[in-house]
Amino acid sequence: MLNIRAMEEKDIPQVEEIEKKIFSLPWSEKSFHDACSDENNIYLVCEDEGTITGYCGLWTVFGEGNITNMAVHPDYRKKGIGMMLMEEMEKRGIQKKVDVFFLEVRESNDAARRLYEKMKYKQKDIIFTGHSLEARINAENPAKNFMPCPGLIEELHLPGGNGVRVDTAVYAGYKVPQNYDSMIAKVIVHGKDRKESIAKMKSALSELVISGIETNTDFILKILDNEKFKANDYDTSFIEKEFGK
Repeated sequence: MLNIRAMEEKDIPQVEEIEKKIFSLPWSEKSFHDACSDENNIYLVCEDEGTITGYCGLWTVFGEGNITNMAVHPDYRKKGIGMMLMEEMEKRGIQKKVDVFFLEVRESNDAARRLYEKMKYKQKDIIFTGHSLEARINAENPAKNFMPCPGLIEELHLPGGNGVRVDTAVYAGYKVPQNYDSMIAKVIVHGKDRKESIAKMKSALSELVISGIETNTDFILKILDNEKFKANDYDTSFIEKEFGK
């Protein structure tokens, strides 16, 4: 019998196994431990006689809920587990005074998009206010044609503050593998306009510390200082034209 309940530490090894089956940059056990220990987060699992069949996670702040994780084991799909998890997640979020829920999904992920549309998540419901930027931090060397740089992260310090969010699964001691996507973090900022967002992103990336591996952070800072980028005057040839890459 399927049972939706709060995620416990004993569930995390099974959750991580599902994570590895589905995602190219899976969260680690430590990332799930940290997320579950934060009182602002809600993490649920679906259990079937001791087997974890799916899970989802919600981060809450100032009345907003960001659905960060959602996965169902491949062997248990088309059983309504995703819908059950989402419905219970929303119910618990509302109990924590969340009045707006949002999530990200790849355009190519048809199954997930169908589920979210059934749950009434729609792109047209988004109201645009201010200006946001997202920087994708990759373990790669821009000076060597963006060559991937796997290895051990020796030190990690993530930026924070008003209007700054970091999505990542890595930590000090994490080994970036060579057989997955090189992206290791997303830094997202929000400001009243483009100028403020660029300033916030520069401040956030200047605060970001990732040692032990090469990343594209310095290259992104150069982009942020580019006058054409500041003026929102660029296209798909921007990097080649401005930086010769």
